[in-house]
Amino acid sequence: MNRFKLFIISSISSAFVFSANVHAAYDDAGTNYSTDTTKSWVDMGPAMEPLNFTSFLVCIINKTGASSVVNGTYNALVNTSDCQTGTSSSKPEIAKATVTTSRASNSSPQIVKVWFDAGAGSQYLAEATVTEGISASAPYGSFTFSWSHRDGTSEKGSMTFRPGTSSSTIKMAKQDTFNGFVSLNGEVNNDKTSGQVAVNIGANAYVMSFNSNHVNIKKNSDAAACSDRTSLTEYVYDYNIYDQSTGARKNLTGPFQCTYDSSGTTKQCYIGPYGAWYEGGETNITSVTHSDGTVYSGITYDSTDANNDGFYITVPGYTFSPPIVFAKSDQVTTVQTAMSNNTYLEYYGENSLYGLPWLCSTDGVSYVDSSTNSCTGAKYWRPSAKLANGTVLTDTGSTSYVVKAAQSMKVMGTVASSNCSTLDVTGVGASYPALTSSDITAVSFTWDDKPTVTASPKVIDGVVQ
Repeated sequence: MNRFKLFIISSISSAFVFSANVHAAYDDAGTNYSTDTTKSWVDMGPAMEPLNFTSFLVCIINKTGASSVVNGTYNALVNTSDCQTGTSSSKPEIAKATVTTSRASNSSPQIVKVWFDAGAGSQYLAEATVTEGISASAPYGSFTFSWSHRDGTSEKGSMTFRPGTSSSTIKMAKQDTFNGFVSLNGEVNNDKTSGQVAVNIGANAYVMSFNSNHVNIKKNSDAAACSDRTSLTEYVYDYNIYDQSTGARKNLTGPFQCTYDSSGTTKQCYIGPYGAWYEGGETNITSVTHSDGTVYSGITYDSTDANNDGFYITVPGYTFSPPIVFAKSDQVTTVQTAMSNNTYLEYYGENSLYGLPWLCSTDGVSYVDSSTNSCTGAKYWRPSAKLANGTVLTDTGSTSYVVKAAQSMKVMGTVASSNCSTLDVTGVGASYPALTSSDITAVSFTWDDKPTVTASPKVIDGVVQ
């Protein structure tokens, strides 16, 4: 796209240079549209959830800089958004960590203790014993790692990596309120391209064998399914909208994630102008902690909108912006098709464009349309359509915006079983049996043991200052 148009007309008697007006485009370099990135991850199904979680934990610990500080007690700041799958934001999500590291000698293991505080009740304890660093022969290092929620009961687990001649073993056992008990036991080759893993999530048992191109997964007594790791379908979960002329992101004071206290246990919540979701199913919670750490009290609910403000919940000290509304009849054909039977799209702020239809699933494998099927008991959700980046949306006031994906998930395509002929899963479950709760090693300290550190952060996002 040309940003400047120069017309030069010459004659033997004179020369004139005409310069057209300069028009900025939404996708010019430096605009929010251009600089905002789409957070994307590959979903390999429910069987891979434990591996995603282990990757998150290892990422967080690496960002505390513990490997660079052999002995010390210090504060660290961690951008957790770099480690997460399933969340998105154009802004860093900064969490605080207090860290102690100790190593008696070059031949001794390094002991790392972390008090991790992401605010809004997301406070965790983590303890690692590292016996070998990362190298070509030990690409994951050798370590034992345990963690727990601050309360010591709602979430806890342990993980170990042990290197061998050509592969490393991985074991993880964890307990949480969403999945119950989860077990992962397997082996990954040191080139990180292939391996075999057995995963148990509640009553479901998965076994898998994979290489750089394909993965063969078998659930319980079902037939094994072969998937192509290189052929991916993208599902967009969240969008942002931008000024069609300048590319500026449209920011509103929208819904927010939060936590609340339920009989001494910290639980998750989500509050928007039309209502609230509480993990425990409550309907009358009056005090919550915003994900940024702000506490809001005196929350009231108005199911009939008796005060005619257009909202059904009031959070003192927090004012919701009215949503930007896009009527189906005002949109281009591709948007109308994506909206299916829905009449409006509504934008509430960053990562909050609602109105596109969704699919639901109870097992993470078979999905049905939520508009025509009951989604009772569904644990997995997937959008049924997506809007291409740069698609124009026109609101009810005739103002036009362009959309861009904020968060997307990529799913492997199912292929013929012949592609997995060398990825036999027979015997994987026997070779790597399910772990038990006895495989969870308790963290040896509590939140009350956190040392007081008044100095400025020694490590910021993994970099020693």
